[in-house]
Amino acid sequence: MFSEDQDQNAGVAIALAVALIVAGSAAWYTVRGGSAPKPMAANVASAVAAAPQNGQLALGQVQLTQAAGVLTLTGIVPDEKTHQRLLKPARVLWGEDKVVDHITVSADAAPLWWLARPVDILARLRQLADFDLKLGDGVIALNGTAGSEPLKQAILSGLPDWFVKDASVKANLTVNAQAGVAALAPSNALLEETIEFATGSAQIPGTAQARLVVVADLLKDDGRNILITGHTDNTGDATANKTLSLARANSVVVFLVAHGVTASNLHAQGAGQDQPIADNGSEEGRAHNRRIEFSVQ
Repeated sequence: MFSEDQDQNAGVAIALAVALIVAGSAAWYTVRGGSAPKPMAANVASAVAAAPQNGQLALGQVQLTQAAGVLTLTGIVPDEKTHQRLLKPARVLWGEDKVVDHITVSADAAPLWWLARPVDILARLRQLADFDLKLGDGVIALNGTAGSEPLKQAILSGLPDWFVKDASVKANLTVNAQAGVAALAPSNALLEETIEFATGSAQIPGTAQARLVVVADLLKDDGRNILITGHTDNTGDATANKTLSLARANSVVVFLVAHGVTASNLHAQGAGQDQPIADNGSEEGRAHNRRIEFSVQ
């Protein structure tokens, strides 16, 4: 997004037009605005995936390593479906060019099915500056660096509830305030996207559409209610920014529905400029604040 201080009147008009289009199309999809996300337990326990047919949870034999912003997946899984359950969320969260896939598929590999969905676990781990997670032989082994003590404690408390209950946890996280993200993201947060909307516009630019297709491919298999929240910086009129942020979130909903996501699972709200995550006093900070967030309801 660009600065929100230009063409505010035009922006409000466009935003209202998008909102009317969305409302008029309610016969085939549902968009709900203005509701706050429902809180989830910090250990993502409420994101428990459906149990496998044999009823058995299993760690599998895999290793996930993040270093210098790149995630490497290594190990062996029993089928391609399991492979994709790991690979899809990894590529959404890190980006396709930041994921190295060294996982192999073999029918005699150890089964893998965790208490929480891989996307939820990876979204939590992604907050670490770096990490090395090894799963197998009844052991969860995690080493890494957190940007703050609260983040460290949140990750450590989550580990026993993310994978399997009877595993042994061996974790060593150090704290470095200069490394990575210090703030603790909400426990229901999945990802955030920076979409370079034109000033005052709610139309999704072509440069962002390929990325949203990848997001849609993940969400259409997720099955949960997803809240999509639009945010702006604090430049310009607060009321106009609120309207524009909702229109942009609605545009993302419409796009995802068009690419196969169940309409009733998607809900939009506009936060305007009221929830900054960075200092609006700099252009870099304003750019961080202009975003679209995805969270589980």
